[in-house]
Amino acid sequence: SKGNWIAAGPALPDPTPKAWYLTPGGGLSESAPATPAAAAFLYDPADPVRTRGGCIMGAAPGQGDQKHAIPCGPWDQLPVTEGRRDVLTYTSAALPEDMAITGHTTVVLHVGSNATDTDFTAKLVDVFPNGTRLLLQDGIQRMRWRELHRGPQPMNPGETYRIEIDLWSTSYIFNAGHRIGVDVSSSNAPQYNANPNTGLPLKDAAPHRTAIANNTVHMGPAKASYLRLPVVPMAAAASFAEGAVQELLRSLNATTLLGAPSHEALW
Repeated sequence: SKGNWIAAGPALPDPTPKAWYLTPGGGLSESAPATPAAAAFLYDPADPVRTRGGCIMGAAPGQGDQKHAIPCGPWDQLPVTEGRRDVLTYTSAALPEDMAITGHTTVVLHVGSNATDTDFTAKLVDVFPNGTRLLLQDGIQRMRWRELHRGPQPMNPGETYRIEIDLWSTSYIFNAGHRIGVDVSSSNAPQYNANPNTGLPLKDAAPHRTAIANNTVHMGPAKASYLRLPVVPMAAAASFAEGAVQELLRSLNATTLLGAPSHEALW
């Protein structure tokens, strides 16, 4: 059932939210840090992290115009993040057994900046034993719009804000021996326009007018930053997948009996 799209009538059990906490030194733990800590980086809009994959309309790996199209889907993030000082990477220990998730994923951060407006991005990645950081989901929060119902709200430099970055929904199985990863930064361009950090709306900001932001992610018992995953029992996921396969086979058999070639039912 791994590595395949599945669809079936029976619903999975409601997921159990599970938190994985960002810890000093780049760890991802089931327990929050016992003491306060923070990680800071400089975000320069003139040198944003480049988009490589994600939930966008673009060229899938090995397809389309790879030279000009923005690649979409599950790409390794190392080529665009390795060696950068403006990307914070967090990785769990190797999983002792398979772990299934189905539902909404979120990254909760406690953040601050010396700018009145900036962005914070988050990516959920599957870290393979060979080091590949395969992108699963990603999201962004423009800080001036962190309280959408109130309209644009500038940040106060030095103040800490709690934000939730929506990574949307997914259904995935992390294999035993793999690790869960989270990448945090302040840009993902050109999927999202790079925030100039000036506090001005993008339509009013001059292309050449930008500022470098000193952005901070807080960790610890009072200002915990964490990934929230919708975990479902592996037994239920396996049963769900088996039911989906049987339903698909019944559909193919019925279509074939009606006279259509079976391969046409796959598209």
